[in-house]
Amino acid sequence: MKISLILCSLIIVCLAACAGKENKVNIPENIKTKFMTMYPHASNVKWEMEEGNYEAIYMLEKNETSVILTPEGTLVQTETEVDEKLLPDNIKNYVASQLGGKKITSATAIEKPAGGTSFEVEVDKVDYLFDATGQYIGKEEEEKDEDGEKD
Repeated sequence: MKISLILCSLIIVCLAACAGKENKVNIPENIKTKFMTMYPHASNVKWEMEEGNYEAIYMLEKNETSVILTPEGTLVQTETEVDEKLLPDNIKNYVASQLGGKKITSATAIEKPAGGTSFEVEVDKVDYLFDATGQYIGKEEEEKDEDGEKD
Protein backbone atom coordinates (compact mmCIF):
# COMPACT_ATOMS: atom_id res chain seq x y z
CA MET A 1 0.00 0.00 0.00
CA LYS A 2 2.81 2.41 0.88
CA ILE A 3 4.55 1.70 -2.41
CA SER A 4 1.35 2.41 -4.36
CA LEU A 5 0.90 5.68 -2.50
CA ILE A 6 4.50 6.71 -3.15
CA LEU A 7 4.25 5.71 -6.81
CA CYS A 8 1.04 7.72 -7.28
CA SER A 9 2.62 10.71 -5.58
CA LEU A 10 5.66 10.53 -7.86
CA ILE A 11 3.48 10.32 -10.96
CA ILE A 12 1.46 13.35 -9.87
CA VAL A 13 4.62 15.35 -9.15
CA CYS A 14 6.11 14.40 -12.54
CA LEU A 15 2.93 15.34 -14.40
CA ALA A 16 2.73 18.66 -12.60
CA ALA A 17 6.39 19.41 -13.38
CA CYS A 18 5.94 18.61 -17.07
CA ALA A 19 2.76 20.68 -17.30
CA GLY A 20 4.51 23.67 -15.74
CA LYS A 21 7.31 23.65 -18.32
CA GLU A 22 4.97 23.67 -21.32
CA ASN A 23 5.15 27.05 -23.02
CA LYS A 24 1.68 27.65 -24.44
CA VAL A 25 1.55 30.72 -26.63
CA ASN A 26 -1.68 32.00 -28.09
CA ILE A 27 -0.80 32.72 -31.72
CA PRO A 28 -3.12 35.15 -33.54
CA GLU A 29 -4.56 33.96 -36.85
CA ASN A 30 -2.81 36.74 -38.83
CA ILE A 31 0.58 35.45 -37.59
CA LYS A 32 -0.24 31.81 -38.40
CA THR A 33 -1.50 32.81 -41.85
CA LYS A 34 1.56 34.94 -42.61
CA PHE A 35 3.90 32.17 -41.47
CA MET A 36 2.13 29.46 -43.51
CA THR A 37 2.12 31.74 -46.58
CA MET A 38 5.88 32.26 -46.24
CA TYR A 39 6.71 28.64 -45.30
CA PRO A 40 3.94 26.36 -46.62
CA HIS A 41 6.03 23.19 -46.14
CA ALA A 42 6.88 23.81 -42.49
CA SER A 43 5.74 21.09 -40.13
CA ASN A 44 5.89 20.41 -36.40
CA VAL A 45 6.02 24.12 -35.68
CA LYS A 46 6.64 25.15 -32.08
CA TRP A 47 5.75 28.71 -31.14
CA GLU A 48 7.43 30.90 -28.51
CA MET A 49 7.48 34.56 -27.58
CA GLU A 50 10.71 36.50 -28.01
CA GLU A 51 10.88 40.10 -26.86
CA GLY A 52 7.21 40.73 -27.72
CA ASN A 53 7.45 39.00 -31.10
CA TYR A 54 6.32 35.54 -32.21
CA GLU A 55 8.97 32.92 -32.95
CA ALA A 56 8.15 29.83 -35.00
CA ILE A 57 10.67 27.01 -34.62
CA TYR A 58 10.65 24.12 -37.07
CA MET A 59 12.90 21.76 -39.03
CA LEU A 60 13.90 22.66 -42.57
CA GLU A 61 16.04 20.21 -44.54
CA LYS A 62 17.28 18.58 -41.30
CA ASN A 63 18.28 21.94 -39.81
CA GLU A 64 16.48 23.68 -36.98
CA THR A 65 15.12 26.96 -38.28
CA SER A 66 13.28 29.78 -36.58
CA VAL A 67 11.40 32.76 -37.92
CA ILE A 68 10.58 35.80 -35.83
CA LEU A 69 7.50 37.87 -36.73
CA THR A 70 6.19 41.06 -35.13
CA PRO A 71 2.58 41.12 -33.84
CA GLU A 72 1.69 42.79 -37.17
CA GLY A 73 3.23 39.90 -39.12
CA THR A 74 6.40 41.66 -40.28
CA LEU A 75 9.45 39.42 -40.64
CA VAL A 76 12.19 40.38 -38.16
CA GLN A 77 14.73 37.66 -38.93
CA THR A 78 15.29 34.04 -39.84
CA GLU A 79 17.78 31.85 -37.97
CA THR A 80 19.01 28.59 -39.47
CA GLU A 81 21.30 26.09 -37.83
CA VAL A 82 24.39 25.53 -39.97
CA ASP A 83 27.17 22.98 -39.99
CA GLU A 84 30.40 24.36 -38.53
CA LYS A 85 32.20 23.35 -41.75
CA LEU A 86 30.11 25.91 -43.68
CA LEU A 87 31.14 28.87 -41.53
CA PRO A 88 33.48 31.47 -43.02
CA ASP A 89 37.15 30.69 -42.30
CA ASN A 90 37.47 33.93 -40.31
CA ILE A 91 35.08 32.56 -37.69
CA LYS A 92 36.92 29.27 -37.37
CA ASN A 93 40.23 31.16 -37.19
CA TYR A 94 38.85 33.46 -34.47
CA VAL A 95 37.75 30.50 -32.34
CA ALA A 96 41.12 28.81 -32.82
CA SER A 97 43.21 31.87 -32.02
CA GLN A 98 41.10 33.86 -29.55
CA LEU A 99 39.27 31.08 -27.72
CA GLY A 100 42.08 28.60 -27.40
CA GLY A 101 40.65 26.31 -30.07
CA LYS A 102 37.62 25.44 -27.94
CA LYS A 103 34.82 23.54 -29.61
CA ILE A 104 31.92 25.30 -31.31
CA THR A 105 28.76 23.73 -29.86
CA SER A 106 26.32 25.29 -32.32
CA ALA A 107 26.33 27.66 -35.27
CA THR A 108 23.47 29.71 -36.67
CA ALA A 109 23.08 31.88 -39.76
CA ILE A 110 20.90 34.94 -39.08
CA GLU A 111 19.22 36.64 -42.03
CA LYS A 112 17.37 39.95 -41.79
CA PRO A 113 14.95 41.16 -44.47
CA ALA A 114 16.84 44.45 -44.91
CA GLY A 115 19.73 42.35 -46.16
CA GLY A 116 22.83 40.88 -44.74
CA THR A 117 23.63 37.67 -43.03
CA SER A 118 25.38 37.33 -39.73
CA PHE A 119 26.49 34.32 -37.73
CA GLU A 120 26.18 33.29 -34.12
CA VAL A 121 28.38 30.55 -32.73
CA GLU A 122 28.14 29.10 -29.26
CA VAL A 123 31.33 28.25 -27.38
CA ASP A 124 31.19 27.35 -23.67
CA LYS A 125 27.63 28.69 -23.36
CA VAL A 126 28.64 32.08 -24.74
CA ASP A 127 27.28 33.34 -28.08
CA TYR A 128 29.83 35.02 -30.34
CA LEU A 129 28.45 37.19 -33.14
CA PHE A 130 30.11 37.67 -36.54
CA ASP A 131 29.19 39.53 -39.71
CA ALA A 132 28.74 37.91 -43.13
CA THR A 133 32.49 37.83 -43.78
CA GLY A 134 33.25 36.31 -40.39
CA GLN A 135 34.51 39.48 -38.68
CA TYR A 136 33.91 39.42 -34.93
CA ILE A 137 31.10 41.74 -33.74
CA GLY A 138 30.63 40.89 -30.07
CA LYS A 139 29.48 38.31 -27.58
CA GLU A 140 26.68 37.72 -25.13
CA GLU A 141 26.27 35.34 -22.23
CA GLU A 142 23.28 33.06 -22.61
CA GLU A 143 20.51 33.85 -20.19
CA LYS A 144 19.13 31.09 -18.02
CA ASP A 145 15.57 30.84 -16.78
CA GLU A 146 14.49 30.04 -13.21
CA ASP A 147 15.14 26.33 -13.78
CA GLY A 148 18.71 26.97 -14.92
CA GLU A 149 17.86 26.17 -18.56
CA LYS A 150 18.87 28.31 -21.51
CA ASP A 151 16.26 30.63 -22.94
